[in-house]
Formats: sequence, structure tokens, C-alpha cells
Amino acid sequence: MGIKPRCHLYNQNANRHQGEVQAVYTSKRREDSEAGACTFDVERGVVDTIWPRPWQTETCIGNWHYNVNAQYKSPKMIMDMLVDVVSRNGNFMLNFPLPNSGMLDDRELKILSEITSWMAVNSEAIYSTRPWKIFGEGPAAEQPSAATVSSMKASARN
Repeated sequence: MGIKPRCHLYNQNANRHQGEVQAVYTSKRREDSEAGACTFDVERGVVDTIWPRPWQTETCIGNWHYNVNAQYKSPKMIMDMLVDVVSRNGNFMLNFPLPNSGMLDDRELKILSEITSWMAVNSEAIYSTRPWKIFGEGPAAEQPSAATVSSMKASARN
């Protein structure tokens, strides 16, 4: 999409919303977002560090299209992905494929219910947050010293 169509999208959207742009143009090309004209989109992936500008990713709980025999991601896996994406300044979109009835199946409803319950407790850590200044900071990211590794191995043997 060139500059003119993007401008048209933003101008038309602002006209529809009393001067406030509520549209987001996305691109899978990193260089497009570096110019500041759109949001970087990493389909089914993440950026490698904290991204300086908001970005987004999308995934599906299983396949992109409904399959009664599909293997779905666990609610924990989905919530871990959400936290990881948000910690890198990203937006996480999750797809639930629908059968021809248009209603989530029982397994999808269970997953959605567990995600909803988790968000009821943890939403403060997701909404309106900003990433920390240093990606990977903290005990989980620190490399143990050789002495610590030796001590851990000795403890495991006992």
C-alpha cells in the first residue's frame, strides 16, 4: 500500500470519528514501520527484543480454519505468549476458528473461559502497561556462575 492509500485510510477514519484517527494500518515489512506510517506486524512470531514502537502479532489457538480434530494451544501457552508479547511493547491478537454454526465449540469455550478467568485476576499487568527498560532483565535471564552450576549439580546428585 503506497502513501496515498494510507493517507486516505487515516483521513477517512478521522472524518468518521470526529477528527480522531482510530484506524491502524499494519505492514509485515519492518522498514514501513520504521518510517512511522504504520504498525509492524509479525504474524505468529515476536520481535527479538523490546520494540521501540508498538507492534502486533497474531496467532490462532489451533489452525487458522476450523477443524474438529485440531490440537489447540493450552490456555497457559496462550497467556505466556500474551505476557511475552506485551513485555516487548506488542499487541497480541488471538483467533478462535469457528465451525459453520458460528459458535465456539466446547473445547474453545473452555480455553476462552480460562483466559477470561486469568485476565480477571491479571489484567492490570496487561492493559495500559509499558515494557521494562531492559529486555531479559532479572534472575531468569542471568547466567549462573561456574560455582553456582557446580553447586546445583552436586545438590541434584544428593
